[in-house]
Amino acid sequence: DSGTVVLKQCGIKEFPNILKSLQNLYAIDMSINEITGKIPEWLWSLPRLNLVVVSDNLFDGFEGSMKNLVNSSVQILVLDKNY
Repeated sequence: DSGTVVLKQCGIKEFPNILKSLQNLYAIDMSINEITGKIPEWLWSLPRLNLVVVSDNLFDGFEGSMKNLVNSSVQILVLDKNY
Protein backbone atom coordinates (compact mmCIF):
# COMPACT_ATOMS: atom_id res chain seq x y z
CA ASP A 1 0.00 0.00 0.00
CA SER A 2 1.10 3.50 -0.76
CA GLY A 3 1.42 6.16 1.92
CA THR A 4 0.69 9.06 -0.42
CA VAL A 5 -1.47 9.22 -3.53
CA VAL A 6 -1.39 12.25 -5.83
CA LEU A 7 -4.11 12.36 -8.48
CA LYS A 8 -3.91 16.09 -9.03
CA GLN A 9 -5.25 17.49 -12.31
CA CYS A 10 -5.97 14.07 -13.84
CA GLY A 11 -9.45 14.77 -15.23
CA ILE A 12 -11.07 12.40 -12.71
CA LYS A 13 -14.87 12.66 -12.63
CA GLU A 14 -15.72 10.34 -9.72
CA PHE A 15 -14.14 9.39 -6.43
CA PRO A 16 -11.93 6.31 -7.05
CA ASN A 17 -13.28 3.42 -4.94
CA ILE A 18 -9.94 1.61 -5.28
CA LEU A 19 -8.66 3.90 -2.52
CA LYS A 20 -10.77 1.93 -0.01
CA SER A 21 -8.16 -0.83 -0.08
CA LEU A 22 -5.22 1.44 0.78
CA GLN A 23 -5.18 0.93 4.53
CA ASN A 24 -1.75 2.60 4.89
CA LEU A 25 -2.80 5.73 3.01
CA TYR A 26 -1.53 8.79 4.88
CA ALA A 27 -2.15 11.61 2.39
CA ILE A 28 -4.22 12.08 -0.74
CA ASP A 29 -4.32 14.97 -3.19
CA MET A 30 -7.14 14.87 -5.72
CA SER A 31 -7.28 18.60 -6.36
CA ILE A 32 -8.04 20.24 -9.71
CA ASN A 33 -10.29 17.51 -11.09
CA GLU A 34 -13.96 17.30 -12.05
CA ILE A 35 -15.19 15.04 -9.25
CA THR A 36 -18.91 15.51 -8.59
CA GLY A 37 -21.30 14.45 -5.85
CA LYS A 38 -20.52 13.79 -2.22
CA ILE A 39 -17.24 12.89 -0.55
CA PRO A 40 -17.69 9.22 0.40
CA GLU A 41 -18.13 8.27 4.03
CA TRP A 42 -15.71 5.33 3.75
CA LEU A 43 -12.82 7.78 3.27
CA TRP A 44 -12.91 8.65 6.98
CA SER A 45 -12.49 4.99 7.97
CA LEU A 46 -8.99 4.73 6.48
CA PRO A 47 -6.99 4.31 9.70
CA ARG A 48 -3.85 6.32 8.86
CA LEU A 49 -5.31 9.04 6.65
CA ASN A 50 -4.09 12.42 7.87
CA LEU A 51 -4.26 14.82 4.91
CA VAL A 52 -7.05 15.08 2.31
CA VAL A 53 -6.84 17.69 -0.45
CA VAL A 54 -9.94 17.78 -2.67
CA SER A 55 -9.97 21.45 -3.60
CA ASP A 56 -11.05 22.71 -7.02
CA ASN A 57 -13.60 19.97 -7.77
CA LEU A 58 -17.40 19.86 -7.95
CA PHE A 59 -18.25 18.27 -4.57
CA ASP A 60 -21.59 19.24 -3.05
CA GLY A 61 -21.31 17.71 0.40
CA PHE A 62 -20.51 14.61 2.42
CA GLU A 63 -22.06 11.14 2.57
CA GLY A 64 -23.28 10.12 5.99
CA SER A 65 -22.60 11.78 9.31
CA MET A 66 -19.92 14.38 9.90
CA LYS A 67 -19.21 12.56 13.18
CA ASN A 68 -17.24 10.02 11.16
CA LEU A 69 -14.94 12.76 9.90
CA VAL A 70 -14.59 14.30 13.37
CA ASN A 71 -13.71 10.89 14.85
CA SER A 72 -11.29 9.97 12.05
CA SER A 73 -7.50 10.31 11.87
CA VAL A 74 -7.82 13.19 9.37
CA GLN A 75 -6.09 16.32 10.68
CA ILE A 76 -6.16 18.47 7.53
CA LEU A 77 -9.02 18.66 5.02
CA VAL A 78 -8.69 21.13 2.13
CA LEU A 79 -12.04 21.81 0.41
CA ASP A 80 -11.73 25.23 -1.21
CA LYS A 81 -13.05 25.97 -4.72
CA ASN A 82 -15.79 23.33 -4.87
CA TYR A 83 -18.80 24.68 -6.79
